Amino acid sequence: MKHSKLYLVFIAILCAFIGIFTACSPSRTDSGNSGSNDNGNVNPPSGGTRIQMTFDGQTIYGTLDDNSVSRDLISRLPLTLDFSDYNGTEKIAYLPEGSAAWDTSDAPTSCVPKEGDITMYSPWGNLAIFYHSFRQSNGLIPLGRLDDGEIDKLAAMSGSFSVTISHVEQPDKPNVPDQPDIPDKPDVPEQPEQPDNPNTPEIPEENNVLVVYFSYSGNTKTIAEMIAEKSGATLVEIIAQIPYTAADTNYNDSSSRSQVERRNDARPEISTTTYSAIDMDEYSVVMIGYPIWNGYEPMIIRTFIEHYNGLAGKTVYTFSTSASSGGSTAFNSIKGRLTSADVKENLHFTRSSLSSAESTVEEKLTEWNLLKQSNETMRMKMSFNGQAIFVTLADNSATADLIARLKVAAITIEFSDFGGSEKIGYPSPALDVSNADGCDPVVGDLTIYTPWGNLAAFYKDTAGYSDSLVLVGKIEDNGIEILAAQSGTFTVTLELVV
Repeated sequence: MKHSKLYLVFIAILCAFIGIFTACSPSRTDSGNSGSNDNGNVNPPSGGTRIQMTFDGQTIYGTLDDNSVSRDLISRLPLTLDFSDYNGTEKIAYLPEGSAAWDTSDAPTSCVPKEGDITMYSPWGNLAIFYHSFRQSNGLIPLGRLDDGEIDKLAAMSGSFSVTISHVEQPDKPNVPDQPDIPDKPDVPEQPEQPDNPNTPEIPEENNVLVVYFSYSGNTKTIAEMIAEKSGATLVEIIAQIPYTAADTNYNDSSSRSQVERRNDARPEISTTTYSAIDMDEYSVVMIGYPIWNGYEPMIIRTFIEHYNGLAGKTVYTFSTSASSGGSTAFNSIKGRLTSADVKENLHFTRSSLSSAESTVEEKLTEWNLLKQSNETMRMKMSFNGQAIFVTLADNSATADLIARLKVAAITIEFSDFGGSEKIGYPSPALDVSNADGCDPVVGDLTIYTPWGNLAAFYKDTAGYSDSLVLVGKIEDNGIEILAAQSGTFTVTLELVV
């Protein structure tokens, strides 16, 4: 009898273990309807809490649902956990040892996980973020989901890795409904990356071009001012600590200061006024202007170059002026001293060519992709369903980025309705909003919602100003009515109007 009782106890324990293993094993089985949530996968509702997950030098974003477990998770943030792969389907992590159990008092009891879903498996107490969809599972509680495309970054991680979960750093979008889950966008062509186009130079960020010049007679100064104005660059004069006189620059006098400096390989001092006006870290493109003295650049140019470590890592253009001689010897001299810079070419003017300098400068800046665009007069066409509307573009870093991309190729984006007030679509990658202000959108405004990077065209008024909304442009005439009339998901092609 004693053996019979022990046998029954053993069988009971074995059955319990099998039950737990079946529910939690790598191939979670179909669980039937017992205690299940008929709603299946629960998507984050409007007003969900935004979170970010940081790992391996990158950050991804998501939105949490509103139930007792997700609220419990929010209360523990920030939280650093060790994640690892499980079953080739999900990334899982356990709370630190000694942590309080999850509050499951008000949470669904099962779900059908989809790619990008954030869940908690209650039998084990682990967080599980799915990068492949799976069948319905008892005990799998939906907490929210990652933004579209973010799961790929998490899925790519191998082995065990540390993840810090915290509240999203960007402020919530005020007075504008929360964005919905971004739907899958099949068959949307990827946008071309600008640097991959061999015929288009990389376009520098706005205001990161520096024009520096040394001028005695004033001709180089005139060209420098022209270049700076047309490129939108910062302009700084190289000022000699001891000013040059006419006698100093007399090329017929071998004892003149300029010639003696060259023979002695001198480095004339530069005024601190020049240095104090330059923070070289702010610039990726440097344009250096100088007169030609006895066939070469003035020695003060070498002083400047050496002070800034040969402009290492910078893209460098030069421009020069002379009475009649060429500028190639001086350019080659400078290029030989800029071994760690990317030296492009020199733009040279003689006395006879100064009269046409403006058109020459504009032509060269266009060729170098440094000509400042006047976005106020730039227009964009949005084509969809056999119709076209037009947008007058604003002037900021986002539109400059957009214009640069459209110069390479038209962009195709999937748009859909959001909140009964706007049509939204997601350019890829997101536009540069580093130098763009917020706005108070009105009907007809095309904007960017910066936390998520989506374009939003408003066909109804919203409630007030938001730092998170950047104006891209104004939709012309009755274009917003045509756009608003579109239903479902529709393809929009963006093109510059020439």
